[in-house]
Amino acid sequence: MTLEELKSFREKHVDYMLDFIGLDDKESAKHSRYVGYIDTAIEKKQNELAQ
Repeated sequence: MTLEELKSFREKHVDYMLDFIGLDDKESAKHSRYVGYIDTAIEKKQNELAQ
């Protein structure tokens, strides 16, 4: 995935996470974890591009 695709994917999961807050905390927590995983992938991709 490109850096732009990863950032777009992250935004999608942030939106999902916010949509479920207060309605389904388990689902919100799941998307929160996804955002964390995607953040890690974004950092790795940025490091690759910086080298």
